[in-house]
Amino acid sequence: MESVPLSCTITATCFSSQADRNAACAQIQINITNLLQAMLKMKTRYNDLSITARLPDELLAKIFTHSVSTDMRNFSQVRTIQVAGVCTAWRRVALNCPYLWNRVRHGRNIKWLAEIALPRSGHLPLHIFLPNENCLKGLNVILDEMHRIEHLTCYVDLLYRDQEEIQLQSDLMNSAPMLKTFKMTSRTFFKLPYYLFDRHSPKLTTLDLGNIILPPGLNFMSGLTSFEYKFARSSSEIPFSHLMDLLGAAPQLVTLELRNACSAICTKPTVHVHLPRLQHLTLADTTITCTSFLSGFIHPPTTYLEIYTDEWSSFFSEHTCKLAQELGTHIADVVSICVAKDYWIDDAFKVELNPATESPADHAQAKLRLWKIEQIQTFITTLSLQHLQVLELQLMTKNEAILDIIGNSHCLKTLVVHSFGYVDHLSLLDGISKDEITSVHRLHQNIFETQPGRFPSFDPEDHVTNMKKSLAFMLKYASPVPGPIPFPSLKSLTMTNLRLQCKYALVTLVALVRLRANRGSSLDELHVSVCKDREKEYLTLIRDAVPSIYFNGYAMDPVGKNKDD
Repeated sequence: MESVPLSCTITATCFSSQADRNAACAQIQINITNLLQAMLKMKTRYNDLSITARLPDELLAKIFTHSVSTDMRNFSQVRTIQVAGVCTAWRRVALNCPYLWNRVRHGRNIKWLAEIALPRSGHLPLHIFLPNENCLKGLNVILDEMHRIEHLTCYVDLLYRDQEEIQLQSDLMNSAPMLKTFKMTSRTFFKLPYYLFDRHSPKLTTLDLGNIILPPGLNFMSGLTSFEYKFARSSSEIPFSHLMDLLGAAPQLVTLELRNACSAICTKPTVHVHLPRLQHLTLADTTITCTSFLSGFIHPPTTYLEIYTDEWSSFFSEHTCKLAQELGTHIADVVSICVAKDYWIDDAFKVELNPATESPADHAQAKLRLWKIEQIQTFITTLSLQHLQVLELQLMTKNEAILDIIGNSHCLKTLVVHSFGYVDHLSLLDGISKDEITSVHRLHQNIFETQPGRFPSFDPEDHVTNMKKSLAFMLKYASPVPGPIPFPSLKSLTMTNLRLQCKYALVTLVALVRLRANRGSSLDELHVSVCKDREKEYLTLIRDAVPSIYFNGYAMDPVGKNKDD
């Protein structure tokens, strides 16, 4: 084969001296530089032919503005720098677009703040978001522009820094005519100056403070629509009367959150605060403090309430009674209750209530955190439950304690019980006699013996064993004579995690459903989940008693199979 000739040749040059070699290398470097410059010019001419190069600067700046997130939580200054680094034209437009520089997410680079970001933002309102940075020098630079700050979120650590604290108080006395949102959190208690914002912040609507002490007589309180006041310790040094005076000057509040916001309360409040527009109220404190706030606030009946009592309140059951009684004045009648274990906090429980209003069924009117099952029992017994229609329990092994209290509710139509290793339908046995239980078990056993084809997955001996254990269990807790059954209006029953209970839990549940049907209290829906697939054959025993049966999330057809099988 003939060899392909090379397109170029390589020649070796011999130099007589080192100086000649250096001169040749220098010339080559100059040629390379000239070539790179020529390539840059050609790339620039190539870019000029693109459609984006023909866009007006104003339109390009508008596109850049939309490319940057308006949500400060997702905003990144790197995005702005990336836009400015694409090409010369984009850099020129980006550096002269103030909308790309009026948001500050980092304050540690003082030079960048003072020489780049703030000057290039022009006269636009500033959005400052420094929730996790403790950079007082950068914050001081930013607060010099207080006259055009629109949203300010910052964190400060003033421990052993007295001079910085004095400087920060001085900076916060600048006028804030454009400020709409002010959020500040301090590691230690920090007292705001008396002449905060020079008493001039007419547009302020959102105030969120953590470990911050407010001075009295703030004139901007009248315009607030959202106020969050939180302290990390068990209680702050703010007197209850002082806080009530501040809230009394804020009739426009829509959202109010108070967490450990005042010192201990010794007497019942005598001053009432009218909050006619309040839609969401959150209280986190001792039970008695939460009760005092509730009794001191006058708000619309549709206000959403969140009450989080502290752990020490679990030792004072009388305080829980007072809280329940006070909530009774805010919620006239309850139609839905959900009691659940709080998995984020040990030994804590959550209680959600829905009132008899036109609010959506999935929107709780009140949410509480209690610490002992006895507290929940005390709380529920003080509520008006004559029209209770929905009850959902998500406890560990205490579901029966709640069912026993609400068993006399004649309007309950939906019961949902999430079981965790305990027979939670024990309360449904109330009022059922031993003779009734024996007859139902005899009926089910007769179906098994005469129609074995309905149970192909079960070993006959295993089935008989489960039937005997279920019968013994039910007879142990049955009533001597027939009596009123609990929840006579119950139409929908949901039982989950039955696999975690005893092996005969589903057999017992099926017998209970049959017994209720014999008493004229049949179900329209039965939901059973987290069971072995072969156990759904037990549910065929009550196909004539329950129109709709769902097993592990799927509807069963009349012969006992899932419709999707």
